[in-house]
Amino acid sequence: MDDYKRKEKKEKIFSFLTRRKQTELNESNKQSNAAFVRIPTSEDSSFTEKMNRVNMTIRLFGIAISFLFLILFEFNTKLFRKFVFQNLNGVIFKQREHATNDFHFTNIPCEWEESVDLESEINEGIQSIGIVGFPESGMRLVWRLIEAYTGYVVGDEWNYSNFSNWPRLIAIKTIYPHPDGIWSWGDALSNSIYSLRTPLNALRAVASLKYELDGDEKSAKPNSFQIKNGYSTGATLNFWKEWRDKNFEKEIDRYSWMIDFWTMNGYRRSSPHTDPHCVNDMALCTPLAFVDYQVLENGTANGFAEAEKISHVLEMAGANIIAQHDRACAYNEVLSRTYLYGKNRIGPDLSEYQYTERQLRIMMKMLESLISRYSASPWNTESHTVQLVQTLSKYMTEVEAEYLSNAVLK
Repeated sequence: MDDYKRKEKKEKIFSFLTRRKQTELNESNKQSNAAFVRIPTSEDSSFTEKMNRVNMTIRLFGIAISFLFLILFEFNTKLFRKFVFQNLNGVIFKQREHATNDFHFTNIPCEWEESVDLESEINEGIQSIGIVGFPESGMRLVWRLIEAYTGYVVGDEWNYSNFSNWPRLIAIKTIYPHPDGIWSWGDALSNSIYSLRTPLNALRAVASLKYELDGDEKSAKPNSFQIKNGYSTGATLNFWKEWRDKNFEKEIDRYSWMIDFWTMNGYRRSSPHTDPHCVNDMALCTPLAFVDYQVLENGTANGFAEAEKISHVLEMAGANIIAQHDRACAYNEVLSRTYLYGKNRIGPDLSEYQYTERQLRIMMKMLESLISRYSASPWNTESHTVQLVQTLSKYMTEVEAEYLSNAVLK
């Protein structure tokens, strides 16, 4: 009996101790859970902000790395193109590789480097070329393409670029015999390319140039400030109307005469004799090709075909030019930089510079006379004058359309 009581007492003691231990364990767990879900303090908030900033920094760094990768990828895709054009210096275009030997006109990226004076790599076999035409008729675009195709710089009749070896250049741009031009290069030129532009837009552009020169028609040679800031602003409509009515007839006559002068090898209306420069200084003033500026600047396959006339003349002059694939690349690259050839004027659209009905009739009569003259013998058998007639006929169509739709002024 005593043994039974002692055993029962031990079991009660053991049970009590077990419940007490369990109670202590439960209290310990509650304290642990309370520590885990405790209310954040100011120190905890500061730590969280720091961690957020770290996370944000890591994310921004990742974005920057991705952006840098895209830039490097694009840079490599463009064949490490570099731009080294300053003021009136020229350019060379190169293409590093071709996907095929078959030529197709495509916009292929190429490398842009600074061009050099012709004299720096003397080649006595190269004959210098004159880029001729009525003022504001696209000669500057021809200029840039010649630089791109040959790697040699081109200058102008006033040597604005101050080339030390002028006029020993691959080409010189001139508007001679226009009163604003000058035969300044002596006997340095052997051949010429004539750049044509519809008289509708040529006279409009001349008015804008005069506007930029403060309307001073007595100063044929602008100063350095005017050259630097030229081709940036179009004439106001009021200036256009005043300049047009004062100068239209003499400028449209000069437009016609300049075509006659160069096509007929120095023809002068005031004299039965050929211009002495086309006898003593230049063996043949007659252009080897006529280039239509409106086609040349359109950036299509037809525009590139027009640019190939320039390539042909350069080859005839003995110049080493880049391959046809590279010329297509260079053509696109030059056109994409309109500031290179004076196409960045801000102002009214050219179509807003209107002509009177009478002025358009005079313009049509002038074009009709030129077309008739060069469609007859002996000019109708010459390839360059066939080009001329085709281009002038297109201009006639444009002037007729302008006459029918816009000649509302009296």
